[in-house]
Amino acid sequence: SLLASRAMRGIGLRSFVARLGFLANTSAALIVPLVALCRGDITHPNVLISDVMASNAAYEAIYTWLWSITMSCTCFVFGEACRHWSQAHPDVKGVGPLITILQSVWAPCLVGVVAFQYKLESPSAGCDALHEFLHCAFTSVLFLAAGAMGVIYRFQLLPSLDATIMDPVDLWCSRNTVNCIVGMVAISCVVRGLHLYHSVTQWAVPMLVCEVVFVLIAGVFAFGGTQYLMIQLDDEQPIIGHGTVVAGGFRYGGSMKRSERPQFCFRRNVALIGMAANVSVAMVLPLLAWYRGDVQMPHVSTSDLMASHPLYEALCTWLYGITMSTACFILREATAHWSNAAPTLGTLLGVFVGVMQLVWAPCLAGFVSFQNRAAATDLDLLQGTTHKICVFLLFVSVGVMCVIYHIYIQPELVAKELLHPQDSFWSTWSLKGSLAMLSLALSARAISELCVEGHELVWLPLALIDAGFISAAGVFGFYGNAQLMAALDAHQPIKFGGLDCRGRRRSW
Repeated sequence: SLLASRAMRGIGLRSFVARLGFLANTSAALIVPLVALCRGDITHPNVLISDVMASNAAYEAIYTWLWSITMSCTCFVFGEACRHWSQAHPDVKGVGPLITILQSVWAPCLVGVVAFQYKLESPSAGCDALHEFLHCAFTSVLFLAAGAMGVIYRFQLLPSLDATIMDPVDLWCSRNTVNCIVGMVAISCVVRGLHLYHSVTQWAVPMLVCEVVFVLIAGVFAFGGTQYLMIQLDDEQPIIGHGTVVAGGFRYGGSMKRSERPQFCFRRNVALIGMAANVSVAMVLPLLAWYRGDVQMPHVSTSDLMASHPLYEALCTWLYGITMSTACFILREATAHWSNAAPTLGTLLGVFVGVMQLVWAPCLAGFVSFQNRAAATDLDLLQGTTHKICVFLLFVSVGVMCVIYHIYIQPELVAKELLHPQDSFWSTWSLKGSLAMLSLALSARAISELCVEGHELVWLPLALIDAGFISAAGVFGFYGNAQLMAALDAHQPIKFGGLDCRGRRRSW
């Protein structure tokens, strides 16, 4: 069987990411609320998952980290599945709407739920009222997006997937869990209405049960309903190593004619959204805080910005979450295309994807989850230490990805005409800038941590270096792949909303 063969050869990257996402989702939905309930950190009627997040700074950080990892793993697993279905079985319907809602609605809303968290002590005071409103809005849209994806999967995608396309176990698991998801959305809406307008005390526990069951079933659907497919893809098309080459690669023989350019590029628009979020968190927010006087010397770094005010913390968490989801989507689309067109780069591209998915994304989530505040308690000290570790690993992982790409991957892509000249130009100079900024940032941070006297002099240059490093990495990840995303949209369009990306009327 597939499980027996995989047990003999070890677990693949796709299967590992799926299990990591399932573990993070289960911990957030079941284990953490049970711990909070047993410790007495939540009491009736404030027993919902949102109340757990609002009860303590530690729970807030843990939920932000776990659900950011869940979001990253879910997008990765569904991206792999949808890419396989659309390439191997072009007649399968519903792939485009599913991946569109996942990337455009569900992922930003999940990040928004954990970014804008209210406090139980003063839910109607100032900033907390805004946080509560945004938290509830993102939660509502998140449930509706999950329900919409469930409907699309159940009534459009599943009828096209039979036993010849999908493993029977995956098919059985997907069919039953998606039916439960659609039903739980309807039940949860009714219970939520009674919880809000009838009796908070009476309907608190049923609402908690609906939340926990819904999240657990969604985790089983996302990761359990694709486990055999991930094992099959790891066997036939391993991310790290060589496997079966899927047709679909193309070379740049010249510039794309204007008549050949798609009217609407989903992948390229995702890249532009990610670039906008990256620039906003790297430059716009720090400049706004500096202009308003919310940050002052020597506390002017990105970490100090997030620790200065809850609204900056929420905005940085949300924007960094969007940056993470869009960057993982764009870079995986690019590496999947390159691995098909240049099989000799399979191992290097696999290492690149592995570092991005297993080190960079969790460390970025940890960076925004565990804040570096003044060490008033042991918990603050632990969060500050975890924050610094995540920052160090984040910088190192970006440096490793830049070195792998710049030295080993990019020359091969240029030689085989797999990289557009404009993409090559932007990726080359952004990579050089990222590596230069990385060296300066590590040196400046070492000086600031080790030198007792005069360390304040490096804080302003360090803030500028941080902004330059984040911006250069964003240019590489998003604008350095813009032409490739447009070409992929032209050659392999994602069909959604009745239109393909060329603007022509198509069926789902």
